[in-house]
Amino acid sequence: MDLWLNIALEDLLKLLRRIDGFVLNESEARQLTKEDNLIAAAKKIRRLGPKYVIVKKGEDGALLSSPGGMFISPAFPLDKVVDPTGAGDSFVGGLMGYLASSRGALDTHLKRGMIYGSVVASFCCEGFGLTRTARVTRNAIEQRARQLERMVRF
Repeated sequence: MDLWLNIALEDLLKLLRRIDGFVLNESEARQLTKEDNLIAAAKKIRRLGPKYVIVKKGEDGALLSSPGGMFISPAFPLDKVVDPTGAGDSFVGGLMGYLASSRGALDTHLKRGMIYGSVVASFCCEGFGLTRTARVTRNAIEQRARQLERMVRF
């Protein structure tokens, strides 16, 4: 993304008019929009074309701006982070994996998909490289997703 923002911004802006969803991290959102406030940045990116904008905020989770409003997904809290390298990519992988396995409208599944993304990212942070992620089972992901849902439900 850094390359696109620095040397191919016009091409990126053309692409944004053609896509429905866009995921980027907070520094990329700020750089693209020149906004410090991430909520304002996400809304500004939506005006560039995508209906769904997800801004990854590392250990602070992620936020979604969509036609249905805003949603904030927390990061799964860990007692010990071994290495966060790859967590953002793991978040997107977990999100996309959940969406690919779901039936029905995207709006119905996007929020829960973000929870699954946070869970998969948490496993990534528990080891170096793929040492932890490669051993994760679907059952462990489901269990941790339920645990995260219980933590944020009120």
